[in-house]
Amino acid sequence: MPRPSTACLASALLCAGLAPAPTAEAATPAPGRLPPPPRATDAIGEGLVHLELVVNGLASGRVVPVELRDGHYLVDAQALQALHVRVDAPDADGRVAIDRLPGVAVEYDVATLRLHIEVPADWLPSQHFERHGGPARHDSRASRGLLLNYDLYATRAPHAATATSLWTDVRLFGDAGTVSSSGAWRHGGAAGRAFVRYDTRWIRVDEAQARLWEAGDLITRGPAWTSPVRVAGLQFSRDFSLRPDIVTYPLPQFAGQAGVPSAVDLYVNGSLAARERVDPGPFALTEVPFINGAGEAVVVVTDALGRQVATAVPFYVSSRLLAPGLSDFALAAGALRRDYGVENFAYGPVVASAAYSRGPPLAPPGVGVGAPADDLTRLGAGGVVRLGMLGVVNAAYSHSESRGRSGGQVDVGYQYTRRGLTLSAQHQRSDRDFVDLARYDPRTTLPFRPRTTVVAGSVALGRWGSVGLGHIALENADASRTRLVNLSWSVSPWRDIGLYLSGNRDIDGGDWSAVAQLVVSLRRGNVTATHDRASGRGDAQRLRYTRPVPSDGGLGLGLGYSRFAAGDDQLELDALWRNRHIQLGGGVRGGAGAHTLWANAAGAIVRMDGGTFLSNRISDAFVVVDTNGFADIPVRYENVTVGTTDRHGRLLVPWSGAQYAAKFEIDPLQLPTNVQTPIVEQRVAVRRGSGYVMRFPVERTLSALVTLHDASGAELAPGTPVSSAQGEAAHVGWDGLVYLSRLAPDNTLTAHPAGAPACTVRFSLDPGAEGLARIGPLACR
Repeated sequence: MPRPSTACLASALLCAGLAPAPTAEAATPAPGRLPPPPRATDAIGEGLVHLELVVNGLASGRVVPVELRDGHYLVDAQALQALHVRVDAPDADGRVAIDRLPGVAVEYDVATLRLHIEVPADWLPSQHFERHGGPARHDSRASRGLLLNYDLYATRAPHAATATSLWTDVRLFGDAGTVSSSGAWRHGGAAGRAFVRYDTRWIRVDEAQARLWEAGDLITRGPAWTSPVRVAGLQFSRDFSLRPDIVTYPLPQFAGQAGVPSAVDLYVNGSLAARERVDPGPFALTEVPFINGAGEAVVVVTDALGRQVATAVPFYVSSRLLAPGLSDFALAAGALRRDYGVENFAYGPVVASAAYSRGPPLAPPGVGVGAPADDLTRLGAGGVVRLGMLGVVNAAYSHSESRGRSGGQVDVGYQYTRRGLTLSAQHQRSDRDFVDLARYDPRTTLPFRPRTTVVAGSVALGRWGSVGLGHIALENADASRTRLVNLSWSVSPWRDIGLYLSGNRDIDGGDWSAVAQLVVSLRRGNVTATHDRASGRGDAQRLRYTRPVPSDGGLGLGLGYSRFAAGDDQLELDALWRNRHIQLGGGVRGGAGAHTLWANAAGAIVRMDGGTFLSNRISDAFVVVDTNGFADIPVRYENVTVGTTDRHGRLLVPWSGAQYAAKFEIDPLQLPTNVQTPIVEQRVAVRRGSGYVMRFPVERTLSALVTLHDASGAELAPGTPVSSAQGEAAHVGWDGLVYLSRLAPDNTLTAHPAGAPACTVRFSLDPGAEGLARIGPLACR
C-alpha cells in the first residue's frame, strides 16, 4: 500500500474532517516499540482531493481531482494517458486506480498536495539531441565581377637566354555561374614562344540539392576504384562540399534512459562532447561532434541527488561510408583530352561515364558505368562495409568489353583507425584485356600493371614520437616486380625541436636510401638540417634557414647550403616581399661559378562594383566591403582586423572560404558623430570561385544637441517627451538638453511637458557642417 511522504499537518485546511481520531492503541505503542506507519486512509481518509500529478519526478503542472476509495487512488484515465501512463480499462466513470497498475508506484505528498507517480522509464517518450557541431546553412551569394590571377616568372641560367612565363587565370562570375580559363604564355628557353591553354569551363552550383553543373574542360568524377579522365564536355554531379552543414558519413548514436529528471554528459575518447538536461524516459544523443576511427564513449547520467550511472560504449566511425539516405552520383560525356599542358585543342574519342552510390539500406552501395564510343563498355559495382569495431573493408569488381576482348579488375582494401594507430591495405588486380577510360585512347601511354598492392601503418608512441611502416608492390606488364619498403620515425624531444628519420629499400634490386632531418623552430623562422645517404650515390648534407612572409605582409627570406659527396656544392638565397596588392620574389641558386637567377611577381586584379582592385593571388572566394564612400573605416574578418576602407569606401578581402558563412564587421567607433550605420556586422557565404560585394549602409546625418526652455525661460523638466518632424522621438535630459540624430536643414520640434500643453520650437542647421551641432537655448512656445 502506498504511504504518504510526510505526516498530515494539524491544519484545518488539510486535515479537518479527514483524519479519524487516533485510537488508544495507536496513541500508546507498546514499550520499546515504534508506532505503525500511517496508511493512506490515515492521511486523507475517504474523499476527493485536487492534486498536481508528478511523473518520475517531473512536475506536470496538471492539477486533477483524485478520489480515495477503499485505500486506492482513482484518477481520470485521460489525464494519465496524457502523461504517458499506460492504463487498463477504466471504470464506468472513466477513472483508474493508479496504484493497482502493474509496474507503477504512487506516493502522496500531503505537504505540497502532489501525487508522485513512478512508471517504467520506457513508457515515456524518447528524446533526441543532435550534436553534430557543423555550421548552420547559409545560402551562398555572388555578385557580378571579373578576376584575373597572374604569376610572372623569369629565370636566367648560365650560358642561356632569359626564359619568361606568365600564368593567368581569368574568371567571370555572377548569378549565372562562373566562367574561367587558365593558361600560360612562354617566351625563351627550349619552348621558344608559345601559349598553352589549360582549362576553360563554366560551373554552376545548386547548393540546396548539393549539385554541380560543369561544361568545358573537366575531370570525370566517380568512386575511388574508377579512373578519372580529362574530357571536354558536360558533367552533372553531386558535390557535398557545397553544403558544409551536411555530415556525409554515419555518426554513432548514444542512447539510454533516465528514471527521473537528470543531466547527461557524453565523453568521447575522454573529452566532454555533449551535455544535456533530460526529462524522465529514453534519450538519444545523435550526430555528436565529428569523430573518425575507433574509440570509446562514456554516457554519464546524474540525477538531482547527485547519483551517477556511467555506461561505456565502444564505436567505430569511418568517413568512407555514406550516411543513410544520402546518395552520390556523377554523369559526364565528352571528348577525351590529349596532350594536356602541351597542345591547346587536342581531343580524342567521345566517351561517357556514370556513377551512383547510396548509403544503406539500399544496395549496392556503389555503381560505376563507363560507355565510350561503340567499342568499349565497362560496368562495375562496389561498396564499403564496416566490420563492427574492426574497421572497414572496401571491394569492387569491374568488367570491360572492348574490341572483341573482355577483361576484369578487382579492387579490395581494408582500413582501421584509432587514436595512435592507423592501418590500411589496398590491392588491385587487372586482366591484360581489361580496358577503362584512362586506357581507351589508342594514344594513351599509361603503363599496364596487372597487380598493385599498397600496405601502410603508423603507431603513436607518446613522448617517443610515432613510427610508420609502408610496403608497395608493383607487377609490371613484362612480369617484372618492384617492391619497396619504407620505415620512418618522427619525434619532438623538446618543444621547438623535431627529429625525422626515414629509410627505404628496394627488396628486389637491393638499392636503399636513408634520410635524417633535424628542424629547429626559432622566434623568427626555422632551421632545417638534412643528411641523405643512398647506395651508389654517396652522402649529401643540406642546411637551410627559412623565414616565412608574415601573414599581414612583409619580408620573407630563405638561405640554404647543400654539400654533395661528388662536389659541386650549391648555395640558395631567396627573398619574398608581399603587401596587400602584390607579391614580389627573387633569388639566386647554384655553385662553382654557375648561378641561376630567378624573379617573379604574382597577384590578382579584380573589377567589381565599379572599382578596380589589386590584390595577392585569390585562390577561391573573396569579398569587397563597401561602406558607401566613407574612408578609413576598420574592417574585421572573423574578429581579426584585415584593413581599412580606401578613399572610395571599399576594401577587398581576398580570402573567404567558399560556401562558409564568414563574419565581417566594421568598427563604428571610428565614425564621426554625424555618421551612422544601422548594421555593423554581417555574415555571408560566397559561392565557389566568385566574389561578393558586402554593403554597409553608412550614411551622414544631421545631429544636434538642443537646449530647450519653456516660455518663462526655465529649463524643460528631465524626461519631457520630444518629437521631430522627421518622426524621431527623444526625451529631455538634465539642463534641458535633448539629443537628436535624424534632423533636416529646417526642423520643428514638439515637446509635451507634464501638466502643460504641447509647445514647439524651430531652428535650422548647416548641411555641410561637421560634427555635433549645439543649438539653444530655445524657448518652446
